[in-house]
Order: sequence, then structure tokens, then C-alpha cells
Amino acid sequence: MIKNFLFILIILFELINAELRINPPGIGKNNSIYILSANSSIQLDCEVELGDFNEIDDINSLEWIKGKMKIGQNWLSIYTQPKIDEKRRWLRQSLFIQKITEQNSGEYKCLFFDDLQKTINLFILNNLEWKTKNNRIGVPLGQSLTINCGAKGIKDENIKILDSKGKSIEESLNNKKEVLITGEEITLIKIGKEHQGLKIRCVAIRPINLKSFGLSDKDLLDNSINSLHTDENNLIIDVWIPPKFEEYFLSSSSSFKHYYAIPGTKQLLRWTIIESNPPIKSWTLKKDGEIFLKKEGIKIIQKLNETKPFFVISIENVQDEDYGSYTLIAHNGKLESQQTQILVITQPPKQPHVSIDWVSSNGSVSWKIEEQSNNNNNNLPITYFWIVYKPIKRISIPPSLIYPYRVRRRKNLNNLYEIAGLEPFTEYEFIFVGGNQAGESDPILINLSTIDKQRNKNNNNEKEVNNYGINLLNNSLFKNKNIFLIFIFYFHLIYFLI
Repeated sequence: MIKNFLFILIILFELINAELRINPPGIGKNNSIYILSANSSIQLDCEVELGDFNEIDDINSLEWIKGKMKIGQNWLSIYTQPKIDEKRRWLRQSLFIQKITEQNSGEYKCLFFDDLQKTINLFILNNLEWKTKNNRIGVPLGQSLTINCGAKGIKDENIKILDSKGKSIEESLNNKKEVLITGEEITLIKIGKEHQGLKIRCVAIRPINLKSFGLSDKDLLDNSINSLHTDENNLIIDVWIPPKFEEYFLSSSSSFKHYYAIPGTKQLLRWTIIESNPPIKSWTLKKDGEIFLKKEGIKIIQKLNETKPFFVISIENVQDEDYGSYTLIAHNGKLESQQTQILVITQPPKQPHVSIDWVSSNGSVSWKIEEQSNNNNNNLPITYFWIVYKPIKRISIPPSLIYPYRVRRRKNLNNLYEIAGLEPFTEYEFIFVGGNQAGESDPILINLSTIDKQRNKNNNNEKEVNNYGINLLNNSLFKNKNIFLIFIFYFHLIYFLI
């Protein structure tokens, strides 16, 4: 009983010497006046040093009161949150108001044990009428942008234009020559991708007559009849970028993609978006300038919610009416772009003309492969050749493992294609095929063999010379007899006899 009485006396003694602090402090004689803008937020921390109160277990002994109502921790728009120092040096009760309205104005008290208290008053200012209404400002890439940071009733000299860190907006931009500030307006000469998401703080400083809130001289300092209040309008730049199609397939001579399709075959037309802001929202497809109407045998595949949105036309069996131009228009809600792809009727290339240009003594042959003249303008030129060759039997040598060699060569200007590494005493089968986007030609087959042409001995019978040549299925492939004679000697073996 006596112990409890002594504890109460200690608390009462400490209460006399204790002091409540509220941060951040307000204005006025007791730093108890807070002037706030509507729709803003605030956090007020009421704190007391515990000292000899370190035996107190109830952290809610410090509380916020509005009128006669204790503000709870689970309220929505206004609530409190207690915190105690780990070393029990202080106790804090924080008051949070998420979005201030006129109903939040009035008197608030921070109480400790219902005896120690500090009173504050919240006054709510009407919002400024900003000249720029929307917080997100959209502008097409490459254009200029002028933003008015002003507010109704505020002079130009009381408007500050800052970046997100509170620095002058001119300091935060790399190219200061592209920024022009005149009074309450800022102009970006040319909007680039680097401006996407740029934050601009429009700060207005307005003088406040504190007596207009009904405050008396005893509440104010001698020089605090007028005060300054800052309002902010935070803006974000949104750079609109038109949809950009993937254009890796376009040549320098044409802005259209040409697909060459053989009647009766399957064909895909694909469009891919590699950049767009805002993201793609819809597509419009036109066939020869008219809105495309889906028909049987044609599937439309489209994906919008992809990193690279795409649109595909799948034609199962190309018919005459399917040929023509297909134009896809991509819309992102702000801008649009289009790309045209043309489906052209064509046929695979004809058989190429093959002849021998030259041979060497190290087992190499150079083939001259030429495409036949094309009278149809819609038929594509040959872009590559397949050269497939394999040994089909060995001469005077036991059979060994036979496997084909397959070589793909891009068409070149001189039409010459060298094959090296041919073995002696061997018969080869060569197959030549020309190809392009429309398909591949019928193959042309040529057999070639290395043969023993003569065997000579010198007069002293000290050595024997063997000359090996080639037989062809069709000797007309040689351009002239001299080439053929050269080819005879491309293997020259000398044996020294003892």
C-alpha cells in the first residue's frame, strides 16, 4: 500500500517536470498553429521523455484527443501509432491524417496520463486553382512542350519551378539550352525519350493573414500576423511514342515487305511492335485499302499483352484472291502507325545452268552456276545454291565409308563456287539446286570421276609417273578442251623407284 502510494507520488513529481513535444512544430507563440492545404497529408509526433517512467508498460498512456474523442489506431482517414524507444528513453504517439478535409480542422490535444497535455490547432486552407489541371502531361515525341506552373491569384515571382529533389529544373536537365523559363511557364524545346517520367514541382508561395482564422494577439507573436504558406502541384511528363514496327526485313529501296507465295501453299504474314507509349490498345487490318473481312481458311492471331505485341495472318491455302497488299494500323490511344506487307504470286526458280570454269592440281574444281533467264517479273531471283556431292564408288581402291557433303553458298556476282578436297580414283555424284524465298528449283545431277589416264616410265627406268584425270557424265559442261586437258592433270603423282 505504502509502495504504491510512493510510486504515485513519483509519477506526480515527474509530471510536474515533464514536457510534451510535438514535431514538426507549428507557428505562433506556442508553436501550436498548423495551416494546411486541403487534400494534403500530415504526420504529427507527440513525444515525452520517460525518465523515471521506465516502469510504465502501457504505451497508450500517451494519446491524441479531438474534442472528447480518443483517436484510435484502426481508423481509416485519421489514426495514431505508438512507439517506445528500445532503451525506454522516450515514448511517442504519432497522429496521421492521410487526406486533409475541412472536417479535420479544429483543436487537438496530446495527453499523458490525462494530466500532462499540449494543445494544437489545425486550420485548413482552400486549395489553389492551378492553371495546369492534370498531373500527368502527355506530349508526342519530338514536339515542344510548354507547362504553366502558375496558380490563380499568385504572382509570377511567387512561383518556383523545381525538380523532384527540390533543385531548379534547369540544373537537373542535361541540355540547358533546350529549357526556357519565363515567369510561371517552362518550355522544353524538343521532347525526347529522356524526358519520360520527368517530375516537375510547381511551388506557389502565398501570404496568409493569420487573424483571418480568428486568432487573437495572445496566440500570435508580434511579427507573425502575416505568414507564408507553400502549395505544390506535382506534374509528370508522359512522352507519347507512336507504335514502331519491326523493320529488319525492309530494304533500302522499298518501304514494303514483299512475301512471295506459290498458289496452294501456306503463308504467314507477321507484324511486330518493338516500341510504343502508351502500349498498343487495338489493331485495324486493311486488304487493298478496304477493311479486311475474315474468311474461311485464314486465321488471325494477335497478342497485345506482350513485351513485343504482334499480329499474324495465317493463310492455310493461298488462293488468287489472297494476293495483294495487307496494311496493319496499330493504335495506342494517342498515336497510330501503319505498315504494309504485299503478298505476291510467284514460282520456284528454274534449274540452274552448270559448267566448269577451272580446275587445279590440288583436287579443287570451280563450278560456274548461273540461273536461267526469268521472263516473269514476279519470280524472284536465285539467292543461294545447294551443292551436294558424295563419292559413290572408289576406283582401284577397296570400298570405304561413303557420306555426302552438303554446302550452301550465297549467290555471288561472278557465279563461281569452288569445291576442294576431291580424292583420286573416286567417282562423285554432284547435285545442284537453286533457291529463294519462293522455294527451290528441280535438282540437276552430274557424275564426275577421277581416272588413271597414263602411266609413263623414263628412259633410265628409275621412276614412274602417274597422271590422273576426270571423266564427266557430260563433257559439254567444260567450256573448252583446254580446261578439260588441265583437269586431266590435277593429280600428278611421282614415284621414285630404286
